[in-house]
Amino acid sequence: MDRIKLYKVLTFILIPFAAIFGLLAILMLLVALGNPVLLLPVFMMIGFAIYTGCSSIFLFKGIINNQPLKPSLKDWTKVNGYVSSAMGVMTLINTITLMSTSKTELRKIADQALSMQSNKPPGFDADVFVKMMSAMSWGLLAFAIILIIHLLYTFTFLKKYQHLFGNSQQ
Repeated sequence: MDRIKLYKVLTFILIPFAAIFGLLAILMLLVALGNPVLLLPVFMMIGFAIYTGCSSIFLFKGIINNQPLKPSLKDWTKVNGYVSSAMGVMTLINTITLMSTSKTELRKIADQALSMQSNKPPGFDADVFVKMMSAMSWGLLAFAIILIIHLLYTFTFLKKYQHLFGNSQQ
């Protein structure tokens, strides 16, 4: 498969994630102002949404249509790419850690979490919680791998198609 076609497919996969994370970040921003611990995840989600938008513009306008791009687009893509790479690596590490945790340990954590809930749906027990966490882990693992591969392609293509950015200093 051609590298540009693969990059295009990965971009189309990331766009819905960026939309969801962007909306979540906007909603979480008000909560994060009251709880500063949440500011870093909100910042990372916003950075990922901006990165996906900028890399999409770079792909469709620059690489595919060969149109000149503003040098600031390259800067926005790079800076938010660094933020997204931190998010991708953290997601990868967290999901691998969660997947390597034993089922009994996860069940114990689920029992503790569910015991604190006053309103839980009927039939929602620790086993369902563990299965849900496992499915989410596989989904997030796939997301992290796709994001990291996309980032590697983006930084490679930024160097290869540097001529599209006009009179950039780099």
